[in-house]
Amino acid sequence: MQRLLILCAICLFPASALAADPPEETGYKPLFDGTSLAGWEGGGQPAELCWKVADGTILCTGEKGPWLRSKEQHGDYNLRLEYKLKAGGNSGVYIRVPESGNHHGNGAGIEVQVLDDADGRYRTIKPYQYTGSLYAIAPATKHVGLAPGEWNKLEINCKVTKYHVIHNGVTIVAADETTFPELKGRLTKGFLGLQNHSEEVWFRNLRIGPPLDLPIDPSSKQAAIKAEQLRELLAQPVLEPGTPQREVEAFCEARVVRLPAADAAERKSAEAWKTYIDNLRRKTLDEVVFRGEAAKWREYQGKVEWLEAIEGGEGYKIKKLRFEAVPGLWVPGLLYEPLKLDGKAPIFLNVNGHDGKGKAADYKQIRCINQAKRGIIALNLEWIGMGQLRTPGFAHTKLNQIDLCGTSGVAVHFLAMQRGLDILLAHPSADSTRVGVAGLSGGGWQTIVFSALEPRVTLSNPVAGYSSFVTRIHHYSDLGDSEQTPVDLAAAADYAHLTAMLAPRVALLTFNEKDNCCFAAPHALPPLLEAARPVYQLFGQAEKLHEHINYDPGTHNFLRDNREALYKVIGQHWYAGDSAFSPNEIECEKEVKTAEELAVDLPADNLDLQKLAQKLTQPLPKARPEVERRAKVVQTLRLPQYVVSDAEAKRQSYGAVEIWEWQLKLGDVWTVPAVEFTPPAAKSTVLVLADGGRTAAAEAIEKHLAAGSRVVAVDPFYFGESKIKNKDWLFALLISSVGERPLGIQAAQVNALAWFGKDRWRDLRVEAVGPRSSLIALAAAACNERPIAGLTLHGCHKSLKDVISQGGQVNTTPEVFCFGLLEAADISDLAALAAPRKVEFLEK
Repeated sequence: MQRLLILCAICLFPASALAADPPEETGYKPLFDGTSLAGWEGGGQPAELCWKVADGTILCTGEKGPWLRSKEQHGDYNLRLEYKLKAGGNSGVYIRVPESGNHHGNGAGIEVQVLDDADGRYRTIKPYQYTGSLYAIAPATKHVGLAPGEWNKLEINCKVTKYHVIHNGVTIVAADETTFPELKGRLTKGFLGLQNHSEEVWFRNLRIGPPLDLPIDPSSKQAAIKAEQLRELLAQPVLEPGTPQREVEAFCEARVVRLPAADAAERKSAEAWKTYIDNLRRKTLDEVVFRGEAAKWREYQGKVEWLEAIEGGEGYKIKKLRFEAVPGLWVPGLLYEPLKLDGKAPIFLNVNGHDGKGKAADYKQIRCINQAKRGIIALNLEWIGMGQLRTPGFAHTKLNQIDLCGTSGVAVHFLAMQRGLDILLAHPSADSTRVGVAGLSGGGWQTIVFSALEPRVTLSNPVAGYSSFVTRIHHYSDLGDSEQTPVDLAAAADYAHLTAMLAPRVALLTFNEKDNCCFAAPHALPPLLEAARPVYQLFGQAEKLHEHINYDPGTHNFLRDNREALYKVIGQHWYAGDSAFSPNEIECEKEVKTAEELAVDLPADNLDLQKLAQKLTQPLPKARPEVERRAKVVQTLRLPQYVVSDAEAKRQSYGAVEIWEWQLKLGDVWTVPAVEFTPPAAKSTVLVLADGGRTAAAEAIEKHLAAGSRVVAVDPFYFGESKIKNKDWLFALLISSVGERPLGIQAAQVNALAWFGKDRWRDLRVEAVGPRSSLIALAAAACNERPIAGLTLHGCHKSLKDVISQGGQVNTTPEVFCFGLLEAADISDLAALAAPRKVEFLEK
């Protein structure tokens, strides 16, 4: 399809772009007689090593050997020939080269490239490496090569230092020393040559005639580069491969909080450890879970409504209920209640992970039924985003809409569990000394977070649900989504801390040996045991820490083997001495019910995560004086202060335009790629960034170069070449969890580049293409009164409230969901902070 489009495009060029052949080619003489290599010789070795005549063509066999050199030298001329390549073929035509064939640098000749341009292996080559280009000097302006196996026409016109290349009838190079100064130092007389690039290539109909007097387009002398060529130039890699991935991993790992060292004061005694953990638990709840409106939700006495009871199976019944996790957001649940309750009974909160069936998942029902048949009061909660709550508004990636409003989105998850536990403990038969929680995957995450931060839990069984943040950095499968990676959690308490927080309560850490989802036992479990064992030993309660690894099936599951491991621990600690208790699962598959049977009526106006966020936006942003607002924005962005500590640049040119490829090192943290285009006598500078990376800004860059402005195209963190290759948005979440903010990093990078170029890039304006880049540019200017002179924003959001109302999600635009940004400032406020500098808002 690509080649078809190229062929069709030829028909669209105006007649002035075509080079007409003289009717009789007066004055041309053949350079190949069709039967021999007469007039040619090998460059330094016998030509026969790799060159031969076949079917009226000159064939390079691709074997080891020399280039083919003409015996005569030529000065000004018009050379015409035809060539044919195999798929991926590569060769070249040497013009005016010395006897050595040198075609690089002053005193050398020139190579005209011959290449199968459309082959995938050449996606990242430089513009001057495509067919017809004067290699390393003047790039071909169009790519019109035919499919492999077809004959292409190539015409090369040399007159003093003026060169034209016509490929399949289309002029693709028109260059002289005024547009490409490198041509001034090249030879104006030398040998012709055909390159041996160790690949088969065929040539025929080679002839040479007097030079034609072809014009150089005057516009090319004005340092104009068209968008098509700009995209090719901008697509060239600046960074070493893998740089963004390595840097984001190192950045996050360095900022994950670590447990106190073995000889630290906190670990000298059980009492010292308890004091440390109590403080850490309080800090995590206050500074991570219950920020903003969540602090009020924490005190809210939500409604609980009991609905119908349905028949369970032998020995238990099921009561349907619904309750408010936060004001207006109802969660359905099922209480599995033993029919015979003599005295106090254990209670168990059962949560589930990312299973669309939610509370109706068969393995979860079986767990609840088995608990009830053992005399345990079991609550089966529906998880946010699953089962009956599996709607777009409950998608976990909407959780960060609440964060944007300055309220902890993770609080919704936590409070759903806490309200569930309140309901269990309110049961008249509840034994508050025997309180358990268990769940798989996302349910395992709920279990560890809730058990660690809720002291009322006395037995915890997270199943394949988490690993240390440090572990996750190196095992991408473990990187969790919004609830797994709450804002600022990794800066307060790692999952290693949360595991150690369980001591001295009963804990069963269950993992699967060959987990095909995440948190596989070999890498996830050892660091957690290493964190928790010394603490349990400190309390003299080592026997309360259990581990279980499932080998059959060993994949992501909470099936019979894992359930029986839980029953065994329950029996050991809650039913010690009871000979009637068995850890073997009680068969109950026939008692498993359908989702319809277990459905719980919910209010028609039930809030979801998005509706909750929209409700939170109503009074935002808060009114503040300008000085306070700027300080609040800086604080909200956690704005780092970066300076360019090292700058490496590679220089090339495109006609009269100097091109600098910059690797800009910001401190010892980030390397930012930038491409600078400097036309002659540039007096102003535009720093350009785009949502689609710097290549997406080609049209904007073309416009500014045509106007004589210098342009610096930059890819800040997460964009273009700075995009993270693996699990990009999950690493963006992790950055927020370690206490930084992606938007703050991006804004600081833009400001660092602006300061770096304040002398080199005078009168610097920023132009952003797309809503995300526009927000970055606005944030940078709002926080820094210098040196950005003004902003032009294409497609900027009118309000951050629109991001929420339109269903924006963190997995597509992670930096937009900066915690508390909407509480601090909306788009209009950021623009006001950028004043008196001009901020120009343009449609897309």
